[in-house]
Amino acid sequence: MSAIKSSVAKVSPPCLFNMTFSEVQSNRYRELSHKLKEDLKQEAHAEETVWLLDHLTWVHFKLMNYDEALQFNNESLTKNLSLVCIGNKIHVLNKLGREIETDQYMQFLATPSENDTALAKAQQAYSCLRLGGAKNLQRAIDNFEDIIEKLHGSYRFLSLFYLGLSYRRLVHPNTLSCTQCCVSIEDYVKSAQHCFYEVIEKSGHPVLVARAYSELVVLYHDASSILGKSDYLWNDQSIETLIDKALTTGGQDAKVLTACGRILCLGNEDNVRKGIDLLTKALQLKESTTAYHNLAVGYIQLVKHERHTDVCQEAAKVTDKVDAEDAMINKAIENLKTAIKISDNYNLPATFDLGKLYKSLGNVKEASVTNYC
Repeated sequence: MSAIKSSVAKVSPPCLFNMTFSEVQSNRYRELSHKLKEDLKQEAHAEETVWLLDHLTWVHFKLMNYDEALQFNNESLTKNLSLVCIGNKIHVLNKLGREIETDQYMQFLATPSENDTALAKAQQAYSCLRLGGAKNLQRAIDNFEDIIEKLHGSYRFLSLFYLGLSYRRLVHPNTLSCTQCCVSIEDYVKSAQHCFYEVIEKSGHPVLVARAYSELVVLYHDASSILGKSDYLWNDQSIETLIDKALTTGGQDAKVLTACGRILCLGNEDNVRKGIDLLTKALQLKESTTAYHNLAVGYIQLVKHERHTDVCQEAAKVTDKVDAEDAMINKAIENLKTAIKISDNYNLPATFDLGKLYKSLGNVKEASVTNYC
């Protein structure tokens, strides 16, 4: 048994267990597990399904849910016999003490091809992206950039999409404040644009194209909020044009509707109403904690526009006191509660917004339950 454990520890082909991350707490793994399971219902690619299953294997191993980790790994194996999947299998079986099976799978690890190794590194990059945080996003970018030219077909476009998403997520005030890289915001924006537009122009995959457009919508908004104005980066293309293109190609995709709806809900009253419609449609297609949360934000924004006051200010500062029975406020509360419930209480932004809303209504007791006060 000790000889097998020693061999497993030296498994060289890239798999998720070869990676080390510091300061990742169990709550983050639980939150990530929920998000990955939610994404399994909305995958854009068959290949992405494998990546999600492999990542769920690793996450549940970290949570010491070894039997569940093995279930996800077995499902992944039915779809693709990849280096990552086999490497994950070996580590899980070894942990469960199933040494004969561990030894059998070790036989699969012959010298891998360059393509197999590149695909495994792409999955490692994807895992860094899913963990989030400035350091992991930069690590994802470095790994994707290192192997992107070695990939072909659908895996190349999937990796390009997630490379673009890694750059896009760095263009956010909270992430930028933790970034020690000297690269300018404009360079991050241009790098993300390059990836998304290549997916749009060359992938031929309608859902991936629509999601690339929707990520460009988010990128446009985030870049503008940081730079004040980012029109010069978009060749006179407006955010409205990008939203139209996203909805034209992906009007039946819940992720696209959610992304576009979220951004619209941050705009003027007409846009907020459009955003609410898109988020409502997204939830009719697929339930998600993100859509429920942003739908609640939309209702709060709508009240803000209609009453010309900020519902989420401290109660003492609100000039036009919000009526707790207001239908839109009740809808906001209902959607925030649902967002929290279906996330198994791991949607902390929704929890914060619920506490903030309760406090603005003068309901300090309910606000304290959410740990806002």
